[in-house]
Amino acid sequence: REWIVPDWKPKGVVSSLSGDGGMGKTLLAQQLLYAAGLGGKWLGIEIKPVRGLGVFCEDDEDELHRRHNSIKADLGHAVGNPFTDTWIWPRVGYDNLLVTFDKDNKPLISPFFALVLKHVLDKKIGLLVLDTIADLFGGNEIIRAQVNYFIKATCGAFIKQAKDAGFTLTVVLLSHPSQAGRNSGSGESGSTAWNNAVRARLYLTRPEEGLPEQRVLTRKKSNYSASGDDVKIDLVWKDGVLKIAAGSNEVAVKSIENQIINMVGTA
Repeated sequence: REWIVPDWKPKGVVSSLSGDGGMGKTLLAQQLLYAAGLGGKWLGIEIKPVRGLGVFCEDDEDELHRRHNSIKADLGHAVGNPFTDTWIWPRVGYDNLLVTFDKDNKPLISPFFALVLKHVLDKKIGLLVLDTIADLFGGNEIIRAQVNYFIKATCGAFIKQAKDAGFTLTVVLLSHPSQAGRNSGSGESGSTAWNNAVRARLYLTRPEEGLPEQRVLTRKKSNYSASGDDVKIDLVWKDGVLKIAAGSNEVAVKSIENQIINMVGTA
């Protein structure tokens, strides 16, 4: 099994990251893109280098640039732009729908889909972050057939086209949870197809009665992991980025242990 993030983000499939507005899911995704672009650690977990594209529909260029500088400093780069294999698209104010559905429930692929696909194929992108579902999905989030089409046929088409071109693409969808998802702590949104159709799903939230800068990243689903779901990493917002809080290093250690077990099992 190949991974973008061992035990958390499998390679070559569609997965998701959900969280309320202001939790930092876009920041966390941007940190993942930059860490993957260089190869190194994301939340203490070692990841291999891969080219990335982030389509960000909720944050403008200035905000993404501020985060760029904070992430760069956190990764130990004082000057220049080391992220030459990572592309960031600020898309606030544009039509970002990838697919819509007519009155007969027939899907219509948009010109923007073709634009994203062209960049993926031209640059051989290995990690595509799409933020958020609300801006990219032109259907009804509680209609299972439309949700399935978006995840499996639309986002899945990016993956298939990349495979046909000879490389592996991983898609990460960012989303907001429904009110029911917030209340239950599941982080789910709309139809259960949003959870069922992705191969892994992470949920970023703030701990109850925690400090404003505290966050918890929970693995709510991971079909291919050696350990079960509801594994958590405690995070803290500091110096413009999300970092592992004291006492959370055992998650990274467990991930390394699982990698060793997998390698021994295939030897």
